[in-house]
Amino acid sequence: MRVLNFLRRPLVAIDVGTAATRVSFGPGGVFERPSVVREDVQGSVVVRPAMRFGVVADISGVAGVVHALLAQRRRPWGQRPGAIVCAPTDVSAPERDALIEAVAEGGASVVAVVPEPLAAAVGAGVDIAADYATALVDIGEGVTDFAVFRNGTIVRSSARRVGCGTLRAAIQEWLELRHGLQPLPEDAVDAVVRSYCCRGGAGAGAVLPLTQDDLEMLLEPVLEEIASFLAAAVRELPDAIAAEVIESGIHVTGGGAHLERLVRRIETGIGLPLTASPEPRLAVIRGATKMLGNERLLRA
Repeated sequence: MRVLNFLRRPLVAIDVGTAATRVSFGPGGVFERPSVVREDVQGSVVVRPAMRFGVVADISGVAGVVHALLAQRRRPWGQRPGAIVCAPTDVSAPERDALIEAVAEGGASVVAVVPEPLAAAVGAGVDIAADYATALVDIGEGVTDFAVFRNGTIVRSSARRVGCGTLRAAIQEWLELRHGLQPLPEDAVDAVVRSYCCRGGAGAGAVLPLTQDDLEMLLEPVLEEIASFLAAAVRELPDAIAAEVIESGIHVTGGGAHLERLVRRIETGIGLPLTASPEPRLAVIRGATKMLGNERLLRA
């Protein structure tokens, strides 16, 4: 009954992601900030991640991001809102506790921690309440999360701490090691990753000292790791569930849904097409928003 005790207070949906933290107070808009900590070190601004691989790396840093986002909406009488927050399906107890602590320090009281693929499925319009199994993979910045739903619950799940950020990190580390370059702006590296994964690689390294062979060496192992992980997750499904998933298909959300080369690699590995949701990056926060005040979904 803990959820019901909070339903009278303002509710907020929070997706604390590896790259960005998103907050929604209900229908009408999503507020977003990078999940980073900015510090002044000897007159220079140093930026470091507050999240790593989908979990909290710096509690105070995450709290600061959450606090800034909650300040976007005035709270009646200073009341702390109840928060629905999202976490990977493989989150450990200490990681879960750190997330709850960070959100509480940021100004909200956690009502429920929901699995990210569950929220993504709701946000993508997947009928998780059907008595026929359906599956979804959420390929985020730091986590690739796979889940199968039936009758409103997750019946199978598996997660791997690898994602879109792993692709950029491979490039950043190579440039620092091979060329002595300091971390480059994320947008520049992201443009290279997108070019390689979305346009067949033509001109992918034009803005950076990278050859096509370099990109294949750096990025293909990451793409293969994600695809192999998901292929194994599908192969390990019980026969009855696997048959239903084959019929209903697999949905894909998260930033990885935009990477055509990755999607094709996954489809080849599992032997099934993937169905991308509209605006897949926002599926998790939109699903969490739909779950606000919905006790049935919170119990899924």
